[in-house]
Amino acid sequence: MATNLKNPQAPNLAIPVAAPSLGMTERQLQDAVARREITYVKVGRFVRFRQSDLDDYIARNTVEAL
Repeated sequence: MATNLKNPQAPNLAIPVAAPSLGMTERQLQDAVARREITYVKVGRFVRFRQSDLDDYIARNTVEAL
């Protein structure tokens, strides 16, 4: 399995694993990648996500209460 360069022990997550953790379908996550709304890593033809990038995506899309 591919590893994260900043933390060699942390695995990079594939779309089927990352999508549910974001509350998205696989297709919604693929669309977000196509629109470059989320940071991802290309490993050959595969798209992978670092957990820190998923956390950043959640933080950027969090709306604070009034």
